[in-house]
Amino acid sequence: MIKVYDNFLPDYFANSIEKLHTSDLIDWKLRTSTVSNEYDNKGNQSVFYKTKEWIDTPQFTHVFYGTDIGHSAYITEVENALKHLDINSEDLFIHRIKSNLNVPWIKTYTKENYQPPHKDLTHSQFQSLLYYVNDTDGDTYFFDNDLKIVDKISPKKNRAILFPSNMIHAGSNPMKNKLRIVINFIFSTEKIDAVHYKLGDADKAMFENMGDVLKDFQLGEKV
Repeated sequence: MIKVYDNFLPDYFANSIEKLHTSDLIDWKLRTSTVSNEYDNKGNQSVFYKTKEWIDTPQFTHVFYGTDIGHSAYITEVENALKHLDINSEDLFIHRIKSNLNVPWIKTYTKENYQPPHKDLTHSQFQSLLYYVNDTDGDTYFFDNDLKIVDKISPKKNRAILFPSNMIHAGSNPMKNKLRIVINFIFSTEKIDAVHYKLGDADKAMFENMGDVLKDFQLGEKV
């Protein structure tokens, strides 16, 4: 159910992704919560679960692609990471690609704390790939439906974790390092909705069938 890939990408690709994320090219946006943009399949916001150990904090995000906002100019710099998955499917359809940047916000944060446990999506058809951009601390926790921790994986540059998007999980803030940067890819092997674009379409400078909400977007700028 959870698969870990070490040395997921060729070194040049992993270095390029880290350089992009630590440059001044990325327009990071400050969010007041790590779960404020999560929705379930009925449109309810913030699908998260409370435990005594979780502490919510602000985080910085950059959305490379989202079905509700279009895509950034740098999507082609990261989307092809999905081509390195050993998935028996010719086509992958993207729901979201989003990077999260966390810093050590709270001095009382301990190694027992983590961000609010949540599901990326409640749809069973989707999978999530969590890619660690840099060497840092701040484990990722996975839970069963009773909110018991079933796995804990430490971040490492060029490590990736594949898991069902409806599995409860939580990141955690770094304590020893200044930055913890991850990319969260949510995708399916079948097209669920018209606004889910097919992997590779960004290379053609346009997406197919993006719907009214995205019709004015072309490679990160309005036309």
